[in-house]
Amino acid sequence: MKSAINNQLALFDTQNYEFNILISPTYRIKNYVYNFKQQINERIGLDSKNLYSVPHISLFKMESTDNDDYILENFKQALLYSRRFKVELNGVGFFKHGESKKSVFLNIVNPEPIVHIYKRLLSAFRLKERPFLPHLTVVKAVSSSKINEIEYDLSKYDYHDNFFCTKVTVLKKPINDDPDTKYVKIYEALLN
Repeated sequence: MKSAINNQLALFDTQNYEFNILISPTYRIKNYVYNFKQQINERIGLDSKNLYSVPHISLFKMESTDNDDYILENFKQALLYSRRFKVELNGVGFFKHGESKKSVFLNIVNPEPIVHIYKRLLSAFRLKERPFLPHLTVVKAVSSSKINEIEYDLSKYDYHDNFFCTKVTVLKKPINDDPDTKYVKIYEALLN
């Protein structure tokens, strides 16, 4: 009897998913970032997650049960009249994660169009606005002591480039205990 009840309960279990909404740069910029990661790796060593993560500009992540229709409908509505725009990159910046970790990123000179999309999406999903500084992550949450060794050299990188943002992407992955779980692209909204 007990197993029958457990089996019935299993029918109603829901899987939670993490949705990651982001902007992807061009292949040229991704290749630059991959090469930059390799240079950092040669100096301080990086874990495989940092070394092989795909360069992108994160807008936000959210958790939800598997209801793609709801997510995609709100996503499409929020971006319905959004226009493509130029993203300009200039130099390297650093974020602190508490006292023990730092991230390295490429600065975005003109964050306004990205912030506009961010706010539209938050509104569509009725999410509370948080502080948001658009950036293109190179490496994330690396030991501060390691980054401090090379921060001066990295801060001299005078990288300038740009690309046109023509789409915004939605990725999805199940929330589970497996650290190797990967995101899957479920939609790309083309901007006007």
